[in-house]
Amino acid sequence: MSVEQLNADLEKFQTFMRELLGDPTYRVKLVRPPYGAWDGSWTTWAKNNHLATVRWNYATPGEDFDYVRAVVKHPQGGGVILTHPREADAAWFENNLDGLINLAGESGNKVGLFSDVYEYGQKVKTASKDKSKR
Repeated sequence: MSVEQLNADLEKFQTFMRELLGDPTYRVKLVRPPYGAWDGSWTTWAKNNHLATVRWNYATPGEDFDYVRAVVKHPQGGGVILTHPREADAAWFENNLDGLINLAGESGNKVGLFSDVYEYGQKVKTASKDKSKR
């Protein structure tokens, strides 16, 4: 996407969310590049808009659970699972959440929303494994 397209997309989304939430001060803080691909112009655009870029390394419903296990057990640990608001993603989580929680615990990690752990790309608190929050 061009810088002009990125600006228009960001403005359209923020306007929608401000109206939906009834909060005229709502501001996007975290973004991911379209299709996970970025270059120098993406990095400059995100920085100029005070946005932290989130990299994801697994997209639901994607590969089988063995891939997720490999990502979580990687020596650098952890991972970000990309989801979309669609039925297949919700079904994937319904079928795999217990496994994710157990796998994360075995690896010393936790399962939670990205926004529960990071603000502006900086770690601020620990995510909860409490299944009642799902």
